[in-house]
Amino acid sequence: MIRYFSYAPRTTAPISTKYHSYTFIYLQNALERAILQAHTGRTLSYGIQTQQMPYPCWIEDKFVNSIRTMLPLFMVLSWIFTVSMNVKDIVYEKEK
Repeated sequence: MIRYFSYAPRTTAPISTKYHSYTFIYLQNALERAILQAHTGRTLSYGIQTQQMPYPCWIEDKFVNSIRTMLPLFMVLSWIFTVSMNVKDIVYEKEK
């Protein structure tokens, strides 16, 4: 299955980012609390709350979805045509 990059917002839960399951968020929280304690001298209680970043309003553009697979093909075909015409002209000039 080929996956294409999607400009759409992620619709799954924040836990799908694997911050919780790989314990990165807990390590980051411990480091932040240690830095704050070193600078202020106050200890903070444990507590982690996560939330996905807000995303601007999303409008699905059907033209972009349909052209994103065809545009690379058009680009390659136009490049092949240009190069073949140049090669033909160069070879014709060398023959003369």
